[in-house]
Order: sequence, then C-alpha cells, then structure tokens
Amino acid sequence: MKNGIKPKYALGRNRTKKTGRKAFTTTGSALARRRLAKGLSQYELADIIGCEYYEISCWERGKRRPRDSTLAALADALGCTAEELMDEAR
Repeated sequence: MKNGIKPKYALGRNRTKKTGRKAFTTTGSALARRRLAKGLSQYELADIIGCEYYEISCWERGKRRPRDSTLAALADALGCTAEELMDEAR
C-alpha cells in the first residue's frame, strides 16, 4: 500500500512489477514467438499437431505445459527441436 492506496491486484510469483503480467520467459512465450514467425494461427498449429486450439492458447499463456510427446510434435511443426524450445524459454 503506497500513500494509503491499495493496488488493484496483488503481484504473484512470476509477475513483473510494471505490468503485473507474467514475465516473457516461459516455454509458452517461446512457442508463441516461433508460431508467429512461421505465420501460423493457433487454429492452424492445432490442426497440424492434432489438438484443440484452446490447448495452444493455454500453453502460450503459461496456464498449462504441453506433454513431452506434444512438445515433440510442436517442435516438429515449428521446424526446431524440443530442446531449442525449452532453451529459448530460459
């Protein structure tokens, strides 16, 4: 509380001070960068790897993590290895 004013939201773990949003360092953000660089929508990527578009959205927002088998399919669709996706996230 600063000057008697309560913040609108509490800053949780993995949140930046300025925006309150998750820091851009997750596997999901690396996935989003790769997907956008390829010019694919979430729908198109989901169709390629055989999952639902909302799963892609959850991964990119950091709500969930893809399984190892799905991560391999994602990496294949995006033209990289699973290790590159994971390293890019760090």
